[in-house]
Amino acid sequence: MRRVKFLVGILLACVCFCSACGSTNPDRDKPIDQPEVIEYMESDDLNEARAGIYNKFAIPEGNRLKLPDIFGDNMIVQRDKPIRVWGVAPAGEKVTVRLRESGTGKSVVARGVYACENNTFLVELPALQVSEKVYELVVECGASQRKFENVLVGEVILASGQSNMQVALCETYEWEEIAEQAKNDRVRFYVPGVLAAEDNQYEYCPQLLISRGTTTGWVLGNDATFSGIGAASAVAYSAAIQLYELFRAEGKNIPVGVLSLPVGGTGIAAWIPRYTAEEDKDFKRVLSSSYLPFKEDGSKMHYTDFSALFNYKIAPVVNYNIGGVLWYQGETDAGNADLYREALERLIVSWGTEFRFEEGAMPIVMCQLAPFNTGAYENTTTAIVAFNRVFSENAAKRPQTRSAVAIYDCRLEYKKGDEATIHTRYKKEVGERMGKAYYDVAVKNGAAPQYRSPQMLSVTASGNKLLVKFSSAGTGLTSSNGLPLTGFAVAGEDETMYAAEAEVVAPDTVEVYSRHVQSPRYCAYAYSSLNMQANLVNGEGQAALPFVYSKNELPDAKNYCQHDYLACDRLQVWRYFPVRTENGQMVYEADYAPLYRGTNCTFSLNAENALRGNCLNVIAEPGAILSVPLNYPYDVHQFNRFETLSVCVKGDLSLREVSISSGKNTIVLTPTNSETAGNGYTRYLFSLHNVALNGIPDENYRYAAWLDSIDFSLDAGNGFIDEMELF
Repeated sequence: MRRVKFLVGILLACVCFCSACGSTNPDRDKPIDQPEVIEYMESDDLNEARAGIYNKFAIPEGNRLKLPDIFGDNMIVQRDKPIRVWGVAPAGEKVTVRLRESGTGKSVVARGVYACENNTFLVELPALQVSEKVYELVVECGASQRKFENVLVGEVILASGQSNMQVALCETYEWEEIAEQAKNDRVRFYVPGVLAAEDNQYEYCPQLLISRGTTTGWVLGNDATFSGIGAASAVAYSAAIQLYELFRAEGKNIPVGVLSLPVGGTGIAAWIPRYTAEEDKDFKRVLSSSYLPFKEDGSKMHYTDFSALFNYKIAPVVNYNIGGVLWYQGETDAGNADLYREALERLIVSWGTEFRFEEGAMPIVMCQLAPFNTGAYENTTTAIVAFNRVFSENAAKRPQTRSAVAIYDCRLEYKKGDEATIHTRYKKEVGERMGKAYYDVAVKNGAAPQYRSPQMLSVTASGNKLLVKFSSAGTGLTSSNGLPLTGFAVAGEDETMYAAEAEVVAPDTVEVYSRHVQSPRYCAYAYSSLNMQANLVNGEGQAALPFVYSKNELPDAKNYCQHDYLACDRLQVWRYFPVRTENGQMVYEADYAPLYRGTNCTFSLNAENALRGNCLNVIAEPGAILSVPLNYPYDVHQFNRFETLSVCVKGDLSLREVSISSGKNTIVLTPTNSETAGNGYTRYLFSLHNVALNGIPDENYRYAAWLDSIDFSLDAGNGFIDEMELF
């Protein structure tokens, strides 16, 4: 039973009357302030108050008042949830917490506790609703006082993950534009410093205070300096601004606060509390078989080890109530989807428990990974997209509080000079998509599905076509760029996928078909790690989640890989180039590169003469060659699986020869037939296997994994090329 004492300060009021003049005190009709009555209770032991059963806090010395760095000027506390104040103080000493209105000094609430025997204390103030009021929070213990000003009540988001979440706003290509527009001081960010990568002295128990890295504290959204919002997560910044604007669209002026807590180069296992594996032998076995073994002896850890970042980044703030989480992490784990699938669910459930949500109900928005060069594309281009399915599968378990956001179509530019092409430097759109999804799951409890990425619900056969139904269509599915839908593939019973045509036939339904599959059974969308061509979005611009619908779920890219050059809809493509060594260092390079190259010819996009979308208008001189460079590792062509390449041509162009270069070899394709393709086009067909290799016929040529280019030899003329196909 708690020990209770009362401290009553008595206010004495003296009222004087002047009988001679009959006057009274002019203030006698003003209300007299009531005495402040504070009930001092025995504090909850922080180790007992934690929702997690195991892994008790490491408590620092308590010979003086110490508060977590998360308490500071300009902070935002979570609306409609109790305000928790905790820290360290001498055992048995009184700790008083007062919340007052700024300016007037009017007391809102005051509560007190006696610090516990282990020198910890926890004071819980009642929940407040959002208002225009500004507060100050005062914490006193003996002669020590901490005062925090300009405190608001609003929505608090925890943003975490690894380096793509950590990339600071000032490091993006959008920084100058955003800095000029940064006028909103009701959006704020708690930005503790990053952890030192070389530090291998992390405890295996949770820390009460964030004790590694430098702490910037809370920064205002209109502090457009490098040390202000420039230091905040770029993704989290844009998400917070987007959320604030959605509140404003409702007529509400709700402040948004972000706890920016990512650490680059970290796997998901480092973010999970230790107790999730202490009594789960199966999960412990999964961990032990990974590159981050579960340590039994409680020895010092590296910051990337299992539970290290939960201990040093998350545990110190679990008493600070939040509304939900933004999670952008997985590049480190991209080769281990089985571990990640297990770990992600445990992270969501354990964090939800720590932050006092009902089991599994913590709102979370998970960002799918952008394409990057893992160095493991020799046999597959589905490594990233297959891993990304873990997020969409998890979100589908509880769509009212979980959401997966697709970003495969966002800009991919990275900072020149990066060691790897993993840190995209355009984050605004990524953050905006996450902010919209957060609004759905954390604010509307899933009642605003138009703000989440559309997800495949069902696939139904209809004659020689498939009808694919999606959730979260909003005002209706559409193309993001005004071009015909691309990125779909269909297959028959043999599960061999072919590029397909697709069109929206109902607000939530896409019709998919291919002239090469008469009885379609299965289909896929955006199922390629290096895809930027897929363009299906809902009415709010949220990109549809990649999916594969088949018996064997397309275990690798032998089944299907998208080819941008086939559609003739654009002139550039994002490419990764072969890894090279420079000054003893591995160098990864990627950039937008020409999709086509011309020798003795010029070309441009043309929409009026296209079969669908755009086509190439080619003006050829004698000896003209239109080439498609097949640079590593974007194009895994799998020509061994296909039989025919077709090219549609119209106008004065004459397609003389099609060849493929592979190292020192030249493979000349054999023309087999031609047919009418519509809109004045002739479709020319070329065999991929009855070929001439360096002038020698070879009916059974096996293509190398990587090819240099496809070359179209043209006679002089002016015409159009469109709709190349592999089938």
